[in-house]
Amino acid sequence: MHKPEVVLSDLLMASGNGFQVCRALRSNDELHHTKIVVVSGRHFEKDRQAAFKAGADEYVTKPVDPDRLVLLLSRIVARAGNVEDTTISAAPLPAGPTWVKFWGVRGSIPTPGPTTVHYGGNTSCVEVRADGRIIILDAGTGLRLLGRQLDAEFPVAPA
Repeated sequence: MHKPEVVLSDLLMASGNGFQVCRALRSNDELHHTKIVVVSGRHFEKDRQAAFKAGADEYVTKPVDPDRLVLLLSRIVARAGNVEDTTISAAPLPAGPTWVKFWGVRGSIPTPGPTTVHYGGNTSCVEVRADGRIIILDAGTGLRLLGRQLDAEFPVAPA
């Protein structure tokens, strides 16, 4: 089982919500160390309090400033300590500059409907690189482009 240090979850999703994500993560003993950041376009205090009650560690409202997001994620990871995941053995990425890249754009499938709603038809894919890690947020329409980039950047040697 992959044990992420941080999970970013949107509050409102097509097939559920961030409160459910928080409760599911908090009910799993193997994921008790995972920090949860709920991201929402809703600025209601009741949503913020409900997210914390469900188990969120942070609540961020949109639009999200990329620099502030990177700082927040760095603080959360530092607070979490160095939890090792023994189920995934991958070489760490080389440390480099911190940056955020948006792949795809909101509304890139101009007429969403039943055939596209499950594929992120109206959300971008956001890649954050910080401290030798890659974080993918809202894996929407740009995920395919990002996947191709990562495949070219980290080719797998034939077995």
